[in-house]
Amino acid sequence: MKRIGRHKNVAQLCEVLELIQDTKSTMRKFFSELVSDIAYCHANGITHRDLKPKNLLIRTGPNGEKTLKIADYGLYAHST
Repeated sequence: MKRIGRHKNVAQLCEVLELIQDTKSTMRKFFSELVSDIAYCHANGITHRDLKPKNLLIRTGPNGEKTLKIADYGLYAHST
């Protein structure tokens, strides 16, 4: 994305690094959300095939609550 440069029809990617300094309960919550997300995908016949920390995002909602999101389904596969 950085090599493409700027164009009005290309979304710009800004690198965001956040150091998570929360409690063990927050990490347990994120792990639980990850397992739930993967189970949901598998139940719907989707396998991600490229899970890694870079593809796990944390969204902070308007109330400050953080939620784990899985990104980049470019290498997904349909399970049969």
